[in-house]
Amino acid sequence: MVAETDGDAETVAFVVKVRVADGDIEYGFEGLDRDTALDLITAIMARVELERQYNEGRSKLGEALKQLIKRGEGNDHSGQNGKDARSDSQLRKDDG
Repeated sequence: MVAETDGDAETVAFVVKVRVADGDIEYGFEGLDRDTALDLITAIMARVELERQYNEGRSKLGEALKQLIKRGEGNDHSGQNGKDARSDSQLRKDDG
C-alpha cells in the first residue's frame, strides 16, 4: 500500500494480489482515502475467506457423497431387508 498526497487530502493507491487455483488475480486501486481503502481491503479479505470456506465445504461434501455412494453399492435396493418394496396390502391386492 502506497500513500500519496493529492493537494490537502491524502489518498492511497494499492494492489491486492489473490492467489487462486489457476493463477493470480490482481486488483489495483488508487485515489482512495485511507478509511475507504482499509474498508475495501477488509471486504476483499472477507470475500477471499468466504470463497476458501465455500470450496473447503464443497470438497468435504463431495467426499461425504462418495462415501455414501460407496456404502450404498452393496445394498439390495428392492426394499427393506430384501423384501419387495410394495406394502403387504398391495401385495395381497396383486395376488388376489
